Amino acid sequence: MTMNPTSIRDVAQLEDLLSEPTEDVIRTLSDLDGDIVVIGVGGKMGPTLARMAMKAFELGGARRRVTGISRFSSPQLKRQLESWGIETVGCDLLDPGFSASLPDAAGVIFMAGMKFGSRFSRPEMFTGSRRFRTEVLAKKMR
Repeated sequence: MTMNPTSIRDVAQLEDLLSEPTEDVIRTLSDLDGDIVVIGVGGKMGPTLARMAMKAFELGGARRRVTGISRFSSPQLKRQLESWGIETVGCDLLDPGFSASLPDAAGVIFMAGMKFGSRFSRPEMFTGSRRFRTEVLAKKMR
């Protein structure tokens, strides 16, 4: 793949370029002792980050899983991630019992958040995501 094309023909090529891991990313993730969970994979940067991690594992020869956690309001995104080899788990981060069902992972990347300008229909969406992040990290990093 050309890393510095003079033009980008379509969104698929852009996604390929943005998700291409550098040698440092490949080396770092190959050294990781386990799988990765990306919480909030359905957002703006989550799919690209999860795909990059999956590519890095494959290129580095590491047999690891990347699991994407999201509400998946778009079924198309869920299918796309799965076509890239990323496992998906649909959830509501505000469900207090959900963290018990998360897969074990050596790395947890928290990407969930609210878009700028969003209105809170449920105030706990803001404080709840912070609480969830703390609980998940405490559980997974013991």
